[in-house]
Amino acid sequence: MTIMARGLSDAAFVDIAAHFAVSKPVPGEGRDNPRGRELFLNGDAGKGVPACVGCHGANGRGVVSGSVIYPAIGGQQVVYLREQLRNWRNGGRRNSAGGVMNEVAKPLTDDEIAALAEYVGSL
Repeated sequence: MTIMARGLSDAAFVDIAAHFAVSKPVPGEGRDNPRGRELFLNGDAGKGVPACVGCHGANGRGVVSGSVIYPAIGGQQVVYLREQLRNWRNGGRRNSAGGVMNEVAKPLTDDEIAALAEYVGSL
């Protein structure tokens, strides 16, 4: 998004923010996956994986904490979520603050990533 937003004026940012402020979230396409729900809500302490809800908030709607913004992830396309988690796991994506998402995704198996993407996509 940074590259796409680089050329926008302040007025364009205000217009975009106003549009999304009044728009209702589009329901996700995923399914309520029990393993994905467990990872999202509770993480996996044995693997050192924290609960997604701790940063991304209830229903994955995002959280602002001081100057830190944890993005909304709920309801995104399952394919997108799955690929981004894989990219963080394998190091192909490195844009989370302090590399936190790389560390979170590293111990996840392909099946766990798929389950998590299904659940988050359903929110």
